[in-house]
Amino acid sequence: MAVYIIPVAVQGQRAAGEICDAFGKIERWNKQGSIDFDVIILARGGGSLEDLSTFNDETLAKAIFKCHIPVVSAIGHEVDVSIADLVADLRAATPTAAAELVSKDQTMWTKALKKNYLLLEKIIRLRILGLQTETEYLRKRLRNPRNLLQEQSQKIDQAEQTLIKTMRNVIELETLRLTNLRRKLVSFSPLYKINALNNELGNNKILLIKAIKQQLTLISNQLSYTIKLLDKINPEKILARGYAVLTTNDGKTIKNRSEVKEGTHLIATMSLGNLHVNASRWEDKTHE
Repeated sequence: MAVYIIPVAVQGQRAAGEICDAFGKIERWNKQGSIDFDVIILARGGGSLEDLSTFNDETLAKAIFKCHIPVVSAIGHEVDVSIADLVADLRAATPTAAAELVSKDQTMWTKALKKNYLLLEKIIRLRILGLQTETEYLRKRLRNPRNLLQEQSQKIDQAEQTLIKTMRNVIELETLRLTNLRRKLVSFSPLYKINALNNELGNNKILLIKAIKQQLTLISNQLSYTIKLLDKINPEKILARGYAVLTTNDGKTIKNRSEVKEGTHLIATMSLGNLHVNASRWEDKTHE
């Protein structure tokens, strides 16, 4: 946090004029953009009532009241009250108390950072769990070994891309948010604390990316296993081993002897095509 000290007389005949001139300079610098002031502390140590009479000046009171930048008045001791204290935006008991009022505690930023990290971790876990549940649900719905498998593969690819995009967006947003926090901490914290937070962010980012890759690998393995399982029960593979499916002309599969009579026209579906045959006779299976 940059601190600018403008020395002026705080008692005597020229004190009020110098303080008003200082307020004018600050207003000009702020409008010109050369210096961006967040707050002004008007302070001096204790003294007698006569010593503090400068801060009862009407011109000074008007300058404080018209100032567009927040003014904290810290004149004398806590028991000393001046007109400057009454027109300022905030009164502090002492100059030290004024400095404490405008400086925030860095532990507040640390707590906010930890809270947001835990929340981000929870959101990611819930998202991954939801994708796993959705993948398992879609796997159970697979029936057709070809079409449904392709649809499942497309959905998993889309879910993977969505997850990666979401994680990148979350990381970018959190990185931007933490960067803003880091900028604020620069003005309130020692440099080593900022470096520690920056290192923690990098480590968390690495762990997060590693966890995402592990989950994507698990989903890919589950999909490969499902493909192999469906490939084993593919009817076309069974027919390729020499088996055939007997159906009637209307497409009804022959399951019982009673459905076949001598001379019945049958269609034998094989891997190479359909063979049209006529039933000559039925021969029961013999058991040796």
